[in-house]
Formats: sequence, structure tokens, C-alpha cells
Amino acid sequence: MSGGEEIPDHLVRCNLSLVDDRHTLEPDLEEEELAAIGYVTAQWAHLEHAILASTFVLSSKNGVALPKDATNLSFEKRLDAWRITIERFVTDEKEKARLLKLVSKAANLSASRHKLAHGLWAWDYSDPATLKAFSFRPKVDFEAHFNAEGIRQLGKK
Repeated sequence: MSGGEEIPDHLVRCNLSLVDDRHTLEPDLEEEELAAIGYVTAQWAHLEHAILASTFVLSSKNGVALPKDATNLSFEKRLDAWRITIERFVTDEKEKARLLKLVSKAANLSASRHKLAHGLWAWDYSDPATLKAFSFRPKVDFEAHFNAEGIRQLGKK
């Protein structure tokens, strides 16, 4: 942000300590909403581990080193390493198609998961049941609307 710009307004919950100066700020969300966000976060971590494990197994079985991008911080690069490994080493066409469909599904869900994991959270003044995750960072600004059930469904997918 360049000088003079303001951070977009959103609500946060302020918890004032009565015993010391350890005050906290947190998103003004319900427990159910926070649980749904946590569920997606935990599910995504499991997915990332499963992708790495599959890439490792396919590489090991075929006597090649793990692709360098298999452990990259970028999910897209790790997913691409898995896709390339599948295309290169899975010979059963039905299994290859099944795995590549999973690659595609993960790629399609990635943008929503990114917004969920990296956004600031607020609720919509005009519709308190609607949550929004947003970012005002240059090049990655976004606003996405969610509800607790929609977030849980993302985790199930």
C-alpha cells in the first residue's frame, strides 16, 4: 500500500484482559464458522500430505528421485509435480484417469481454499449470515463470500 491509503473497514472482536495487558484481536466470527474454517485447513493439510506421499511412492517405485517441486512451498508447483509424475509413471489408463481427475479437482478448489486460508474475515452488514474473506494486498486483492455450510462443503470436497 502506498502512503495515505486506508485499510478497508471490517469488524474484529477485541478481548480486553482484566489481569494484564495481553489484549487480543480476532475475527468477529461464530464458533461454528471458525470450526468450519479449521476443518478446511485440516483437510487441506491432509490433501497436501497425500499428494507428497503419492509422488514419493510413484517416484520410488520407478527408481527416480522425487521431483524438486514435490516439496515446493507453492501448492500449484507441488500439484504439477504430482501430475507430471502420474502422467509419466502410471500405466493403468483407468487409474491414471482417476488420479488426473483428482489433480484437476484439487486445482479447481485451490483458489477457494487460498481465499479461505489467507483472507481477512468479516460478516456482511446487510446479511449477517454471509461471511466474506478478503485481501487488499496488491496483486492478490479479492473478496469472496462464504457461509459456514459452504465452508464445510469445501472441506468435504
